[in-house]
Amino acid sequence: MRKKTALSLLLSLLLLLCSCALAAPDTLEATFLDVGKADAILITAGDYAVLIDAGPRESAGILLDALAQRGVMQLDMMIITHFDRDHVGGAYRVLREVPVRMLIDADYEADSGPYERYLRAIESTGVFRTRLAQQMFIPMGEMAFTLYPSPVEDGKANDLSVLVSLLYGEHSFFFAADAEEALIDAVLGAGVEPHTVLKVPHHGRWKDNLGAFLDALQPRIAVITDSEEVRAADSVVALLADRGIEVYHTRFGDVTVYSDGKELSVVHLKQEVFSR
Repeated sequence: MRKKTALSLLLSLLLLLCSCALAAPDTLEATFLDVGKADAILITAGDYAVLIDAGPRESAGILLDALAQRGVMQLDMMIITHFDRDHVGGAYRVLREVPVRMLIDADYEADSGPYERYLRAIESTGVFRTRLAQQMFIPMGEMAFTLYPSPVEDGKANDLSVLVSLLYGEHSFFFAADAEEALIDAVLGAGVEPHTVLKVPHHGRWKDNLGAFLDALQPRIAVITDSEEVRAADSVVALLADRGIEVYHTRFGDVTVYSDGKELSVVHLKQEVFSR
């Protein structure tokens, strides 16, 4: 009888430990894919998957492979920050091959082949599309997204970009798309909270107000989506280094940031290069 009681207690303890393990916070994985001088950022946490931009058309296969490798069967949200080919080009294939529950993009029209293909994919798939005209807050499991429409009027396409903030536990990510000086000025004027991780605007090209932007955001980690052919400006890399910010370039391969809400680590070239 005592043996049965002891065994029951042991089984109960094991079940309790398993339950605690299952209740542990999900790990967030944000991968900045190496798709050339372009943006394609895949974010997963728990059962949720979000894609910010889809790179150029010729890199759509890389993006689809990344989804398959992670077992992503559908996207809960796709955000197209603006309609330049290096952000919207791969969206056509993604929309046609992967179910997308919610599509959010910039509130303007473009005149280009990649944009026309994108519109055809939206029409043929019937995906629910929101053209961002006002700030949106979107909770998604442990993640909380805030999407900001551009307040710039009649500017360059880059300055019409949707900006994205992601809060996850004690850490936050700011995805600055291809923001130019006008959009950065608007962000600074509206006030921006510090963020742990920054997707550097416009592939690391120099902006006269970038220093003020970094001082406001105070990031610990910066990711630059550049390529061997079009590298980030040396002046931008130096500016980041002067502020003690860890800098990673997708031209050397995918950059993946992991977080359990408290700890943060970065894997680049399949090696852990930052952990805190």
